[in-house]
Amino acid sequence: MADPPHPPPDGNSATTTNDATISFVTPDTQAAPPKRPPLPFHDADTDTLVGNARGFTRKQLTSTPRGRPTARSSLDSNVKEQKTLLEDELVQSIVARDSTFASSLYHHVASRNAIDEFSKKTKVFDSVQQRWKLPRSHENLMEKEMYAPLVRLLNTILQKFWKGRALRQAIDTNVTNLWHIEAVETEHYSRPDISVKAEGPSFQLPHRKTRGYVGFSNMATCFEVKIERQCQPLSKVLLQLAVYASPIDSFGVQYSEEMNLHHQETRHIFVRLVLGLSSPNEYELGLDTSVNGDTLYKIASLEPIRSSFNIRGQSTTYWRVIDRKSGRLLLVKDSWRSEERVSERVCLEEAKDKGLPGVVHMMAFEEKREETKYFRGFEDETEPPSQFYNRISTRIVMDCEGKLIQDFASPMQLVCALRDAIAGHRKLFEHDILHRDISAYTIALGKQAAEVGNRGILLGLDMAIRGRSTRKTTGDNGSSDDCAYWSIVMLLNADPDRKRISLPIAHDHLDDLEAFAYVLGHIIYEFDAEGKKLTCDDDVQRWTCQGPSGSASIKEGFLRRKKLSNQAEKHWPAPCKNLLTNLGHFLKQFSDQKIEISSMPPKARTRVEQLQNILGGIDQHYNTVLQYFDTAIQDLQKDENKGPIPQTPAYSMISSSATNSPAASERTASQPSRSQGDLQNYQSSLKRILEESPDDHPDAKREHYEPPPSPTPMPRGRAARRA
Repeated sequence: MADPPHPPPDGNSATTTNDATISFVTPDTQAAPPKRPPLPFHDADTDTLVGNARGFTRKQLTSTPRGRPTARSSLDSNVKEQKTLLEDELVQSIVARDSTFASSLYHHVASRNAIDEFSKKTKVFDSVQQRWKLPRSHENLMEKEMYAPLVRLLNTILQKFWKGRALRQAIDTNVTNLWHIEAVETEHYSRPDISVKAEGPSFQLPHRKTRGYVGFSNMATCFEVKIERQCQPLSKVLLQLAVYASPIDSFGVQYSEEMNLHHQETRHIFVRLVLGLSSPNEYELGLDTSVNGDTLYKIASLEPIRSSFNIRGQSTTYWRVIDRKSGRLLLVKDSWRSEERVSERVCLEEAKDKGLPGVVHMMAFEEKREETKYFRGFEDETEPPSQFYNRISTRIVMDCEGKLIQDFASPMQLVCALRDAIAGHRKLFEHDILHRDISAYTIALGKQAAEVGNRGILLGLDMAIRGRSTRKTTGDNGSSDDCAYWSIVMLLNADPDRKRISLPIAHDHLDDLEAFAYVLGHIIYEFDAEGKKLTCDDDVQRWTCQGPSGSASIKEGFLRRKKLSNQAEKHWPAPCKNLLTNLGHFLKQFSDQKIEISSMPPKARTRVEQLQNILGGIDQHYNTVLQYFDTAIQDLQKDENKGPIPQTPAYSMISSSATNSPAASERTASQPSRSQGDLQNYQSSLKRILEESPDDHPDAKREHYEPPPSPTPMPRGRAARRA
């Protein structure tokens, strides 16, 4: 199984922040982005918005494919339940290969003659019996009796062929707890029989609880040992390996047929697989060596601010970086999109060209950094297995300081950020772009002292579509990290039993507005008003724990609530609680209407007409939601008694010429700003970080990206790990 090209996200750093850099890309410009005109989003083109909504109902007749959320008992599933969840993911991503695949790998690491010469001289091979010195019979053999001789064999191979080039060491870990790296804090661990410990720029010290020198964060590969008379079905063995790989792999599973490692031909294959899967060339292991290359940007923190923990999917990772020339904090996004999907770069370029507020500004991009077909050895095959979906690695640099919505510090900051992100969502749809992936991970806080309209910004346009497009987006998405924010209708669409929605209905702007409500609700139920994390309400935790139908029912009750939980009532001011209640009651009516419409055939005139009637009210939908936020902002300001704040009237109150009016200029001038002392402290802290490492790194190429050179030629299917 191949690792996605980013370092494992847990453990204490084996290097320092000063050394961490990130290679790149095709910058559009190195200068600061041009200042946008004040409050352009108030100039709402209602006719265009309504036209796009009505066109949407004619073109998007049914829902586009999405990963199906799975039921779990809690966010911190036990290992047994994790295996069940992984099994659901693996069903669609297991690819079998014949012996010719394994025999084609890693020829560059050891020639036939070199392996034969090694076999003649080493003490771990019996030249007379022509076999490795491992137990001969499994009749009375205990599994634990295999560990020591196999560890000795592996280390002899590693020391012979990798001596002096990198530290790789096989270690018996069958009684060592290797702590899991998961989306939530966990006490779970696994015990691979044998692990290969690694050192290098992409590896980190193991989890602080690990009693030993190896963990998932500094492991090149691992081996699971089974005795033939106790051998389990292949599916169970793959599932056990998937549990080990889930923190660091997102491409699915690939395996070869069984081989007798003592025979001469398979002996060569065995040695090459051991060497290839423990290679000192980290790029060959499937790790992203550009994270430590010569760069325009330096990583501000070795820990990404977001990681994916699914066995397959987009493997989205966010890094906070510092521009070496300007000292500005920026956000880098690494992800793997399905080949059939349009790159989010297309939508981001349009948003940038139009100067849309509330949408992240793309500064640089890098397409097709890698493709999984090369990792899996399918580059020469015109028709790879049906279970395989090629994925393309993309990296984007964005003008964002990297603080997500859950990093808020006050109710005012939270409400203003969500308000402007919703306004940005509206502006996107005016340009026929529907986001479709609203979550706590796709909304960021604006910069300090951001102007009204950019206090919150939208990220993550991977799932965005053109409303009027007839193109059907069919690529494999894998499982969604963010199904907690799916709307009721989208959850029921994903229900395999089709209990309430027989014909799936297309994802529209109302589903995204509902997702914004869940983001607000999740934050109110898991944090206090100053951003301190609390114990999350059970019902909110169960948004991702009950399967599609169960989660939809829980959310229906959540939207109908007239009173929040005791914890939320205690820790949040009335304007925020009223805002959440109003949003829920307003959006629930449209969910009910769409569920009723969904029973009609997709092309039935009545279905299209009724959907048009609902979506035709798009202007009112946005105006009402934004007015709820504006009222909450005004009430919060009254509670804080800190004087006037920038006014953000609903769209229906603003004429098309409002942005050029004196009143608009006054609103911009009156926005709150950071104190001079805070500004100096902020700039000084960035300056100190920047000065801690040298500035003599050459700029990245501006037109084309070349992968880091490998010390040896890359083999076909180079990172087919744990085959």
